[in-house]
Amino acid sequence: MSSHLKQLDSWVRRKLRVIKLKQLKRRYSIVKFYLSRSLPEYQAWIGVLSGKGLWRKSGSPQSHQAMNLQWFRELKLVSMYDRWQSLQK
Repeated sequence: MSSHLKQLDSWVRRKLRVIKLKQLKRRYSIVKFYLSRSLPEYQAWIGVLSGKGLWRKSGSPQSHQAMNLQWFRELKLVSMYDRWQSLQK
């Protein structure tokens, strides 16, 4: 059960990354977002200019560094796995 929740959590986080990238729309907006999340400028441009789709970009190291677990916690999003663990105690 716990491995299924971990997989579901990771899928939901990736889907939310896609939604955020889609909201930003343009390359320059994405770079500005990455830079605001303390990503080096060189890395930000590499991630944006990859030529891949949003789903692929959401799985990139740049997206993971910019939109990490801390970012999701700042947005007050709850992890299903963490919630399940707390209910098991």
